[in-house]
Amino acid sequence: MALWTLVPGLSYDDKNHNGDYKSFTQFVSRSFLSNKAPVLEHLHLSLGHGCPFEDIRLWINLALSRHVRELHIHIRSSKKGSLTLPSSLYTSETLQSLTFIKCVSLDVPVHVRLPSLKTLSLGFVTYADMSLQRLLSGCPNLEALSVEHRSEDSPMDVTVVLPSLQRLHMSHNKTRGTYVLNVPSLKYLKCSGMSSNNLLQIKNMPELKLGWGSRFSNSGRKIPTGWKPPSSVPECLLHSLEAFEWLRYRGRHGDKEMAAYVLKNATCLKTATFYPKSTHLGKKNRMIKELASELFD
Repeated sequence: MALWTLVPGLSYDDKNHNGDYKSFTQFVSRSFLSNKAPVLEHLHLSLGHGCPFEDIRLWINLALSRHVRELHIHIRSSKKGSLTLPSSLYTSETLQSLTFIKCVSLDVPVHVRLPSLKTLSLGFVTYADMSLQRLLSGCPNLEALSVEHRSEDSPMDVTVVLPSLQRLHMSHNKTRGTYVLNVPSLKYLKCSGMSSNNLLQIKNMPELKLGWGSRFSNSGRKIPTGWKPPSSVPECLLHSLEAFEWLRYRGRHGDKEMAAYVLKNATCLKTATFYPKSTHLGKKNRMIKELASELFD
């Protein structure tokens, strides 16, 4: 038996492939079927628009039948829309890490069970109704979650209730929606691209006690009518926040309310830096005066 047939991981990238694409898919299928490793540790696919979706689904199903532990699918571009994943993926007992990037569509069934999944990364994928919510509800042992939205995505209201989650990264490029976090074990939180168009509600993060900094980017186009603070001040804001930065600060009503809330309640804050969107000196001075007025009223 050839040594290469026992490698525990398979990675395929069509970026440097020239000529008939059929030869690439045949090579992947043959090498996949020749692999005799007892356990398939990982399958990584980085593909362009030429790869047929039926072949990708076949490879995913083959990996699942081999009890794959890490699945990474990156479809850089597609002429046929987005890849719909096989339903068997949502009930894998062995998947520990799952990454989907770009031309992938999540149409998650009602019943999801991914008991071994520890890491989930979703980058610029599309979602059917309630699919993200359903997917998260089926991952009881998830420890790390990364979600990146596209600017053209529809508004999405998401409640993240994950008792075991320790790391969370959310990136929203001018998208709209409400995000409610109930993550009692969280130790690391990064929010980027959030604007006043997004409402972030922090319900439960008592473990987020390490000294940390927050960077907020305000790029929303519509003027918000106001900002609704959480029902109680988050523990991490009261006892941990040491550095706060606001990029592209615009000084709108909702912006001032949110900034004042943070500055009034962050008892451990050492530095707060605001970078105005406007470069006009008079406008910058006016925004500073209005924020100070909001703080000391």
